[in-house]
Amino acid sequence: MRVLSLDGGGLKGIYTIMMLDKIQKDFNIKFYEYFDIIIGTSTGSIIATLLSLGYEPREILNIYKDCYKDIFKKKSNRKRGLFGSLYENYRLENTINKYTNNLSYKDLKTNLIIPSVDLSDSKINIVKSYEELNKKVEEQFDLRDAIISSSAAPGFFSPHKINEKMYVDGSIFSNNPALLGLAVSFELGVKDLKEVKILSLGTGIENIKYDISEVSNQSIKKMFRLNSFLDNMFMKFFNVDEKDSGLISMAFPLLKTTMKTSIENTDYILTRILDNRNYVRINDVSKDLKIDEFPTELINNIDELYLQNHYSNLEIFFNEEINELLIIQNKSWIKKKIYNLGEKLKKFAIK
Repeated sequence: MRVLSLDGGGLKGIYTIMMLDKIQKDFNIKFYEYFDIIIGTSTGSIIATLLSLGYEPREILNIYKDCYKDIFKKKSNRKRGLFGSLYENYRLENTINKYTNNLSYKDLKTNLIIPSVDLSDSKINIVKSYEELNKKVEEQFDLRDAIISSSAAPGFFSPHKINEKMYVDGSIFSNNPALLGLAVSFELGVKDLKEVKILSLGTGIENIKYDISEVSNQSIKKMFRLNSFLDNMFMKFFNVDEKDSGLISMAFPLLKTTMKTSIENTDYILTRILDNRNYVRINDVSKDLKIDEFPTELINNIDELYLQNHYSNLEIFFNEEINELLIIQNKSWIKKKIYNLGEKLKKFAIK
């Protein structure tokens, strides 16, 4: 069972797409043909769906370049306010609808898995194309809703509402969905870990470091960005000790650290239960990565990163299986020759 897993990360997904493009060219594969399961979270769910529909990585890259300015067009300060989402949901929804309109699970060329979070019931929501195909159309979790739900990153977009339910970004519990892909492969009949191959692509990773000023109440001043007089008034009014740390001051550092360590935890587990012939992780370090900006450093160094950090591992991952296929083909060729020879001998014997 071959699994392609794609992390979440907004516009950082361009790094993922560019890596996929290089892999396709070097190893002469179509992802929907080679992989039995494609799973993606958040921006990874968009890429995963388009790959499953038969899009080439280069085509997906063009879609991202065409649409990112519209999706990530910030609300005005008056409309956004202090506690509103940064971006309008309808812009994301319009883009998803543009490329998946009138398409459904029956149009997919391989198994697709899209995780999100059901905020209404505080549950994970895992949409599996093979399960949806067994439902009546009116009972299915619509493909577009699955993508939008998984992409509704808290703070950047509002929860995606479907009837009385609210759904948010799958990255809250599975920003790196490779482990989920492993679990699904056993659902689909795998009996042994040796039967699973996982290619997992990230969207870049930061070396995050914090000093005390960034996790203490001193950081609240930076958060609200008031003038010094109002800053001091605010701190005094709420009796805030600048040296102490609380939920507000630690919220953003904790969120970023939780996401990063969750991704690393999945990789840690998989590297210890699968060998390098069955598991490859592609993710590179960069400075100052943001969900709503191009990963410029990664893009500029993509060729070097690919060749130095990943190509040799990918050769092991792909070529071993390609060699096995050639052996099988050769065996089939030999069997065919033996069969043909046998048929000729039969005719000769009859004569």
